[in-house]
This record gives sequence, structure tokens and C-alpha cells, in this order.
Amino acid sequence: MYKKLQFKIVLILVSFIISVMTVVGTILIGSIFSYFTNDFLRQQNEVFTNDFKKELSLLLDTETSAEQINGALMAHSARLGIDSYRNYYVLDEKGDYLSGSTDEKSADIRKTENLLSAISGTSAHRQSVGNSVMDYAERISSNSTDKSVIIYVCDTKEEMKEFSWMVFSILLQSLLIGLGLALVLSFFLSKAITSPIQKITEKATSVAEGNFDEKLVIYSNDEIGTLTETFNKMAEDLENNLKEISSERRKLETIFFYLKDAVIAFDNVGNPMHINPTARFLFGIETNDFTLANLISCLNLDSLENEECIDENDALTLSNVIYRDKVFDVSFGKFRFSLSDDTFGGYIAVLHDITERFELEKSRREFIANVSHELGTPLTSIKGAAETIVTNPEMPHDVQEHFLQMVIGESDRMSHIVKDLLVLSRLDNNRMMWNASSFSLPSLISHCVDVVKGEAEKNGQELIYVNNEKELPNIEADRERVEQILINLIQNAVKYTQNNGKVMVSFDFDDTFEIENLSAGEYFTVKVSDNGIGIPKEDLPHIFERFYRVEKARNSDKGGTGLGLAIAKEIAIEHGGDIRIESVYKKGTTVTLHLPKKAKFIEQ
Repeated sequence: MYKKLQFKIVLILVSFIISVMTVVGTILIGSIFSYFTNDFLRQQNEVFTNDFKKELSLLLDTETSAEQINGALMAHSARLGIDSYRNYYVLDEKGDYLSGSTDEKSADIRKTENLLSAISGTSAHRQSVGNSVMDYAERISSNSTDKSVIIYVCDTKEEMKEFSWMVFSILLQSLLIGLGLALVLSFFLSKAITSPIQKITEKATSVAEGNFDEKLVIYSNDEIGTLTETFNKMAEDLENNLKEISSERRKLETIFFYLKDAVIAFDNVGNPMHINPTARFLFGIETNDFTLANLISCLNLDSLENEECIDENDALTLSNVIYRDKVFDVSFGKFRFSLSDDTFGGYIAVLHDITERFELEKSRREFIANVSHELGTPLTSIKGAAETIVTNPEMPHDVQEHFLQMVIGESDRMSHIVKDLLVLSRLDNNRMMWNASSFSLPSLISHCVDVVKGEAEKNGQELIYVNNEKELPNIEADRERVEQILINLIQNAVKYTQNNGKVMVSFDFDDTFEIENLSAGEYFTVKVSDNGIGIPKEDLPHIFERFYRVEKARNSDKGGTGLGLAIAKEIAIEHGGDIRIESVYKKGTTVTLHLPKKAKFIEQ
């Protein structure tokens, strides 16, 4: 009987009703006790403020202090919640009755832990809730005499108990009604379910043996009929799923095959199970004899003396592992799975190439060091010049003027560095404010050449501007940012060209412009060519990287922070254009700037 579904359904429904009502009753009764308790403490704390206690202390100095205090408490009786279940008492230092909301004969003063604490004076102020009553005891002492009284508020919990019993009675009635309904409903429900299930079970046994072609007969259109139909559909889907699993396995193998990360799976003894092409190419693996020990040896992983250090639950990740001039994050993991009664397992190693990220972090660290140096040098000069002026107030005016000009120059140098950093930050966060306008690009180029010409003449260089005499349309772009690009490119050409060298600036316009990685359309092309020191071939791919500085330029003490070209490149890209560099070391460099007639950010 106890194993029958009918009995189990009845037992479940009855247990459910009892459990729900028990939980609800417990929560409700607990909430009632918690509400009354918290409300009691809240009322006392709202009345017995520091100001009120000071007022009661002053009343102790009067001859009728007990009556005075009683009167003060009576004025707050409503806030204290005084009623037939709650009273307050004014007691002397020993806990004897002086006055209160009831007379002495009716007073029910219990020596609770809270009251005893106030009588002994071990706690200047304590409030608690006892088991049989809720009480609050506060010792009030005079500031001018040693006279003290105890204010004692006691609640018998009768109101809370009456309310709790009323709620309990309602819950008990609900429980009895619910049990009756559960017994009736469970009887009919179990009868409706068990009979058809017995027939379905017989057919299901046949399907479990692998006979997917046998269909179950549907006897009704209700839920049992739906169950039977669903079972038939399940058998069909199960057969299809077995085919899909085989297909998915082939897909997973394909994904594993084409992963860019090197992935190698080993069995329990370290022999290879799967090696994807990336791993084969990386380690030059031609046959399947590359073991886990071989991998550990190739990567020089001294921390992996044996396979036992790889936990089954936690992956072991080793960062910045260098192999063949590349940097990897190497992750080892242990896996285990079961098929039928057999358990299989092994190890999997994943090598993620982080060479670019590693190089970027290296460049950033170098950038921080460079910026620190760049900022430190002018700061040192400014401090030295200022200290010289301060310590030598009688120095000649022209010498003082020299030092002041030094301070101004170094300050300008610092401002330029900070300005570059701010521009780069705005570009990174898409917060650059573009100020679009229509202007003549040839005129702007002429202005930029004039700005840099003084520096070129100082070095004995020939700065030539080849002006295209054709009538050209205006360009719609951010004039200030385009000027920043042009001055940067021309200044770089002048900076890295030897004395008496030549720098040439030219431009052109094409309304059918087509070039790789740029949309076809109308473009201005500005070229800045020089016969200077050039850029080594190995540095050309990195020339636009942030923080990158060509070592030759640094050694010649002409390098900046490495941000100028990076900023210029990003501004050009934001306009919808590009910057490209061609250079031959020790022969010269040509920088080509492409700008669309109408900037990209205007059209957005």
C-alpha cells in the first residue's frame, strides 16, 4: 500500500498543506512577536532622549521629585504606549516603588535582568526584552546630588499573546479545511493518473529496449493522452538526437581544429589525445608522440615537476611564458567523464598568445618612465632657475631675464606634454569635441609652414611649400585638429632632418580617390617629404603605436613622448582619412596625409 502512487499522492498533498501552513504560521507568529518587540523598544527610545533624561535629572533636585517625574512621564504616556497591559514606575535606587501609572498595590514589578542591572548601576543605560515581559529600565541621576531614581516601563505581553492566539486559531481552522480538501482531491487525482500510467509503462519498457519503431496507443484526449503522444514524440526525437550528437561531435572537433589558441589534450598518463593545428605549428609536431612531459620541457615550466600538481577542480594558469620569441598564458586543467560504466579523464593545455598585449604593457611601462623623465627634466630646470633667482636677488637684470625665460620655456614644454595626454584620453573615451568648419586647406598648409619655417631656418634647412595653383574646394573639417596634424608632421620632418637638409610640403585633390582601407570619394592628399635620417625598417610597423619611440631618435635626444604621430593618426581616422609613412633609413621619409573633403563625424 505504501509503495502505491495513490498513497504517495495523498501523502504529498497532505504534507504540502501541513508544511505550507506551518511555515506561514511560523512566519506570521514570528513577525507578530518581532513587531511588538521592535515597536516597544522604538517607543521607549523616542521618549527617553538625552534632552528628556536631562529634564528628569533636574526634577530630582526638587522636594517632590517622584511626583514631578511621574507628572513628566504621564505627559508622555501616550507615546510610551501606556495602557492596561503596559505601565511605568518610578523606583528608588533599591527598586522600591515611589510612584507610577498605577498605585503601589497594583504594581507588578518583577526583578528582571534589565531592572537588576539598572539597580546595581553596572550599566548606565540598558534596554532588553525578557522572556515573560518586555521592559525598559533607565537610571536617572542628579547632577548636583547623589540622588538617583529608576524609570521602569513594563509590558506584560498580554496584548501580543491575545493577537498571536487569534492568528493561530485562524491558521488552525485553515489547516483543517485544507487537509479535508487535499484528501478528497488526491483520491480522485491518483485514480485518474495511475490506471493509464500502468499501460504506458508496459509500452515504455519496449522503447527502453531500443524498439523506437513501436508506437504507444492513445486512449484519451486529456493530459494522459498528451503524455502518450509526447512519449511517442520522445522516442522519435531520441532517435534523431542520437544522430545529432554524432553530428555535434564532428562540429566540436572542427571548432577545436580551427581554434587560434594552441590546444592539446592528454590522457591520464600524459599521452596526446587531440592536438589542434595551431599547437602542431607552434611546436613543430608532425606525429602524435608529443606527451605532456614534452610540453612541460619545451616551455621550461619548472613549477610543473609532474602531473600531480594539476588539480582536478581548479585550473592552473601560468602567465607570461616565453617560447620562441612569443609570450603565452598557459592554462592546464584536469577533466574526467564517464561513458556507461567506464570512467575517462586526462589533462588539457591551452596556450593563449598574449605577445601583443605583453608588448603593449611593456610600451606603457616605458611610456610612464619616459613621461616621468620628460616632466622631471623641465621641473628640475624650473626649480633650479627659480632657486637661482631667489638666492641671488642682486644678479644683473639680463641674467635674471634669462632664467625667467628658461622657466617659461620649460613650463610650455610641460604644458605640451599634458595637452597631448588629454587629447589622447578624449580620443580613447570618444569625448573629443569636434568643431567643424569650412576652410581652405592650402591656406592652412601655408600657415603651418610659416609656423615651422623659423625652426627650419635656424637649422639651415630648406623648407619648401609646393602650392597647387588649381582652384580647389574648401574642406569641411575641424580646423584646429587638422592644423595640429600638419604642424606635427612638418615639425617631425624638420626635427629628424640634418642641418642644411631639405623638407618639402605639397598637396593635391582627387574627386575619384580610391585607396586601400579608405572609402572611395573626394580626398585631399598632403605629402611631407625630407632627406633626413629616415626610419629603420624594423620600426616602421610600430611608428604609429602609442608610446613608441624609435631608438635612433631617442639616442639623438630628439624623441618626444611618442604620442604625436599616434594622436595625429587617430585624428585623421576620426575625420575618415589616414596617415601613411614610407621611409628609407639614412635617406629620408615621406609622410602622406589623406583627408576627405567632408569629415566623417559631420555626416554622423
